Amino acid sequence: MTLAMSVEDWDDTSERADDLRIVRLCYKYALLRSRAATLTADELEEMKTLEDLLVGDPRHARRAFRRITTLLPASIRSDGEPRHGLLLNVSPAGMYVALGSPLHRGAVVDVELNCPDGDSYVFTGVVRHVARDGQLPGAGLSLTRAAFLAPRYHNNDNSPSA
Repeated sequence: MTLAMSVEDWDDTSERADDLRIVRLCYKYALLRSRAATLTADELEEMKTLEDLLVGDPRHARRAFRRITTLLPASIRSDGEPRHGLLLNVSPAGMYVALGSPLHRGAVVDVELNCPDGDSYVFTGVVRHVARDGQLPGAGLSLTRAAFLAPRYHNNDNSPSA
């Protein structure tokens, strides 16, 4: 099974633009949360707003964060081997990527999203779930690091910029 979808194949529909906005919000929150002790008052307010949007309802879900459905092309690397896949859902804590070939539980992978507007995002995660026989091959990842490569998210001192 081939799941190759490149940026060139990616028409800039409003649905995909919405998916990209969701990815940006999830990982802006993850970045702010990782720096919580050093945030300015404005950044703390932004983090609280994002938290209100993204945190799941503890009474009705086993996950701390809502999973939001997406359909974005992704490049996945495990042991240096590149694979193409589709990001099917995302949250500040993880993501599910559909792949043409399976990954092994416990594998450390880098997921890269290259967007039509020139932004790129790289996330590092650990495979926690693999699809069973009969399911679309893919992997559920628990994210360990979100590295923003887009200039609008980092300035020289690695703090988020506006």
